Amino acid sequence: MDKKVGHIIKERREQLRMTKSAFARELKCSPQNIESLENRKSIDFELAERICEILDFDLFAFYRGHSFSTQVNVDELERKLQEIKDKYTQLLEKHTQLLERFAQVQA
Repeated sequence: MDKKVGHIIKERREQLRMTKSAFARELKCSPQNIESLENRKSIDFELAERICEILDFDLFAFYRGHSFSTQVNVDELERKLQEIKDKYTQLLEKHTQLLERFAQVQA
């Protein structure tokens, strides 16, 4: 693989829309260390495990030629969430209408 491991980590962090500061807090280091990390060619195993946990992806599978195994498409999730909210709103309106009709019939 011709990409530095740091570049892969940076891509994943950015994909999650995580700032360097937020990533640094999770990794318990300074934002300057994140800058250095994202320019590395390699990292030690223990650090790689912590990063995989924080960024919710399998760096090792990626190196074996697979895509991010737990890749999250934030835009797609937001779109699906909006669809669910819209359907919920529609159901709630129908429910309210039925209750109003039922109250009229009972009156």
